[in-house]
Amino acid sequence: MAVDCDPNALAIAARCFTASLSAAQLDAIETMLSCDIANSPAAGGGPPSGPAGGDLSGTYPNPQVSTAPAGVLSGNTLAAGVVNSSLTSVGTLVNLTVTNPISGSVTGNAGSATVLQTARTINGVSFDGSGNITVTAAAGTLTGATLAANVLASSLTSVGTLSSLTVSGTITGSISGNAATATALQTPRAINGTNFDGTADITVTAAAGTLTGATLNATVINSSLTSVGTLTNLTVTNPIAGSVNGNAATVTTNANLTGPITSVGNATSIASQTGTGTTFVMSVSPTFTGTPLSTTAAAGTNTTQIATTAFVQTAVTLNGKMLALALGAQMQ
Repeated sequence: MAVDCDPNALAIAARCFTASLSAAQLDAIETMLSCDIANSPAAGGGPPSGPAGGDLSGTYPNPQVSTAPAGVLSGNTLAAGVVNSSLTSVGTLVNLTVTNPISGSVTGNAGSATVLQTARTINGVSFDGSGNITVTAAAGTLTGATLAANVLASSLTSVGTLSSLTVSGTITGSISGNAATATALQTPRAINGTNFDGTADITVTAAAGTLTGATLNATVINSSLTSVGTLTNLTVTNPIAGSVNGNAATVTTNANLTGPITSVGNATSIASQTGTGTTFVMSVSPTFTGTPLSTTAAAGTNTTQIATTAFVQTAVTLNGKMLALALGAQMQ
């Protein structure tokens, strides 16, 4: 080669490579450096000095390798030791962690991140991020059906219809009527015609028309009913007093009568009587059949007693004798 090598570069090359490289390797280095290493006066020299040249920067004896062209970089991750750069722009970052304050121009006022450029209202309360605020929720935006368990007080002036209400303390303030005392109704109310204001117990007679069900309570054993409908069954343990309509007096099913009149079930019979014991009399125009017997009255009896044929025969005989005597006396 006609061009001498840079003395400093040649010195580095000579000291690093000459002793151990082959002729072919030296030729390759000469080609890279565009100089003649073998014929250079510095081939066997000492340490270099002065400004570095070629692909080196800085000064000898501690030159630095020039920065590599960006276009020839390969891979997608910088070495872990690379912690600084002079990049003026980056692409879209997946994540960004900044441990120190950001300096320089940042769009808007995000560089300070202490306040919003334009304050916004939250439920009517202005907020720019410079301090804490308390936001009251708009009632119309509440969701759900139950307040949080820690909400124990409110300023509600009205509520809807409550399914239940438990008050452990004294109710204060205005309450309509006299409900605050709960000892009496402001206006007494009639319950089945009986006035009630809550100051004392009352007994209410139920209006018959309001009764429900088909059976009276088993404890109800008396009533003042004057009529009933058609009864399916009727059991009477005591004698029936008063007037009984229809033929109930001669009930079709007898109560097993004993005495002159006996009955078993629906069969009734009258026992033959001889005049002793209990008397059975037909009081109005009785008609006898067969050969009825009666007591014969004494001769000369003149009452409404029944006259038997024996009484009549005696009377006829006596009358005959008396007639004969009377006729005999006239003939004398």
